[in-house]
Amino acid sequence: MVGGMVLFYLHVDDEIKLNILQLQELKPLHQLISDSREHLQPYITWIRDANEASVKDFIQSGLHAFARNQGFNAGIYYREKLAGYIGLHYIHWSHRKTEIGYWLGASYTGKGIMIRSCKALLNYIFNYLHLHRVTILCGKENVKSRAIPKGLQFVEEGFLRDAEWLYDHYIHLVMYSMLKHEWERIYSSKK
Repeated sequence: MVGGMVLFYLHVDDEIKLNILQLQELKPLHQLISDSREHLQPYITWIRDANEASVKDFIQSGLHAFARNQGFNAGIYYREKLAGYIGLHYIHWSHRKTEIGYWLGASYTGKGIMIRSCKALLNYIFNYLHLHRVTILCGKENVKSRAIPKGLQFVEEGFLRDAEWLYDHYIHLVMYSMLKHEWERIYSSKK
């Protein structure tokens, strides 16, 4: 709890939990970013120059968004260790939509952590927040990131040309979306 506010926590499975990032995670998050800089830097522009101050700002921005009910930044904990980030970049309540962002530390990839985390978060988004539309934007060249929405059967809507500045050039983004009724149809049939 922060200031009497119950924070976001989601039990994914026996190995994974999602918990809103708080200031006590500053050093572990900064260390994870530092250890994974080479892995993350080709896709996330702020990673290259991330220091404790910018990581603190990242955590605080997520807490402020959460306090305003407009999104959050959560840590992905794998076997009790901080393994990455997942969050809602925004929540547009009048249009009932949001966008998921995520990344994993280099030593945590290839374990199915992100797809399980996204699936649990999507259940939360559609069944608890009652939102209608979720998007995920991935760099066109980021094959591993693009595998997540594909694996979850998101619809590829198309490319956003020169949509993000990455150090010294623009990159194209691929937009994926899932609607609540699609999620219910896909995942209720798999029970």
